Amino acid sequence: MFFCWKGEFILDFEAGESVPVKAGECIVVPKGVRHRPRAEEECHIFLIEPNGVKNNGDADVDAAYDAPVGEWV
Repeated sequence: MFFCWKGEFILDFEAGESVPVKAGECIVVPKGVRHRPRAEEECHIFLIEPNGVKNNGDADVDAAYDAPVGEWV
């Protein structure tokens, strides 16, 4: 779940849909749905996700960019 605390952002989905999310609004992304948040200007969001979810999806990214499970970032 993405909650927009300040500003606004757009959540793009692989299927082609783009959903604008403004301050005070939230959006829930179903499990397994590929998505990409982006913003034209700085915004503040609160992200809630299940324990163990990788923050880089299935991308082949250097492990230095992935926080260990259970570690506070």
